[in-house]
Amino acid sequence: MSFGLASKLRAKLANAHPDHRRIAKGAAWVSLFVLMGKSAGAFKEMAIAYRYGVSGIVDAYQLSFTLATWIPSMLVTVLSTVLIPVLVRMRNDDTDTLANFIGELRGLAWLVGLAIANVLVFASPVVIAYVGGPLPEHTRSLAMQFIVGMSPLVPLTLLMCIDAARLQARERHINTLLEAVPAAVLFFVVILSTSSSIKPLYMAVTLGLALQVYLLSMFARRADKVRAPIRFGFSSPQWRAMAHSIGVMLISQAILACIVPIDQYMATREGAGAVATLGYANRLIALLMGLGASAIGRATLPVLTQTIRNGERERARSMAIKWAYVMFGIGAVAACVASFAAPLIVRVLFQRGAFTAVDTEHVAVLLRWFTLQLAPAFATLVLMQMAASEGRYRSIAFITCAGFVAKVAANFAFTPMLGLAALPVGTAVMAGVVFVLYLFSIHENEEEDMEQEHAA
Repeated sequence: MSFGLASKLRAKLANAHPDHRRIAKGAAWVSLFVLMGKSAGAFKEMAIAYRYGVSGIVDAYQLSFTLATWIPSMLVTVLSTVLIPVLVRMRNDDTDTLANFIGELRGLAWLVGLAIANVLVFASPVVIAYVGGPLPEHTRSLAMQFIVGMSPLVPLTLLMCIDAARLQARERHINTLLEAVPAAVLFFVVILSTSSSIKPLYMAVTLGLALQVYLLSMFARRADKVRAPIRFGFSSPQWRAMAHSIGVMLISQAILACIVPIDQYMATREGAGAVATLGYANRLIALLMGLGASAIGRATLPVLTQTIRNGERERARSMAIKWAYVMFGIGAVAACVASFAAPLIVRVLFQRGAFTAVDTEHVAVLLRWFTLQLAPAFATLVLMQMAASEGRYRSIAFITCAGFVAKVAANFAFTPMLGLAALPVGTAVMAGVVFVLYLFSIHENEEEDMEQEHAA
């Protein structure tokens, strides 16, 4: 029976449109690379759990890493969403035009990254005192040291995004595999280091990302045959087309990027170890999100953009909706399996050394709540990529803001009843609201296009 089902699936895939096969192939490769990358991340978390448990060092590390990367992460999301369609449309442009544009992007990334890093370092005492107020003084002191040590992550993260977008625009997904490099470096440093200082920890994070940036640059150069040294200026004609889109997306992502700091701020109110517990659960759900949502999102964006560029907008929308429903089903199955296996997953990955059975129970309970977001989140990534392919950045911004409001409202509404579990419940509410709004938005745009055709 299973053989017959497999034969039917193979036959259906063989008869599918080539674009569906491109998406399926891309998603399969990205999922494989995500699994390898997240496995490296899991080994890193195992090493940290073994070495530090849920101690103040882990609280300080989680808090400072979030503060050091939340603005760059916001900018990366904006750049990826806007830049990949632009690079897809530039595939047939001459090499000099592309090199000039990428070089100017790199120059801007350096300047913005260095500016943010310096502001972060100088503002860290005030920020840590406010965000980490309930934490012990020693933990806050460690967090400030971590922020100074990890400040180079800001410009490196922005540079990483540019070359990753170059690879995705060419439907090369090696960038996903290279995301394992920082985790692998940190794993070996934590395992091999005998120092009680936190210096090896933040140095490993920085050096790992620097190595990833170097490798991404090398592979991107091979993919598009473009050497793009850093340039300063805005002479490329692509800036004018991107400026409005980036501005709209920045507003929405600036709001959305506040979610992680807000969650960690609320977690600090739940007592010592809560930030670390939230961090471990977040990393496990990130593995599942990467295998599903990130994989399909990265696979669909260049394909949908190219389809629309070829004048087949309706077919692109049909593809997006079909894949969204498929991913919703996959997400629902993944949520059930992960919820059932949560205690086993946490025990196998983390329960050793300073990480106790009680810690396992706490993280497993939180992980189960996190799985509620999987089905709508998997589907949403496809619909969001469709909106980005069409250049509907205002719709993306509106839906993002609506999701953020739902998330914060749910956090405050459920915290008195659920405590720390209110944070993943709030994320699930946000995912559901965003999914419904994207579906409504796509159907509304279909009706508008039909009315315009009839009017013409």
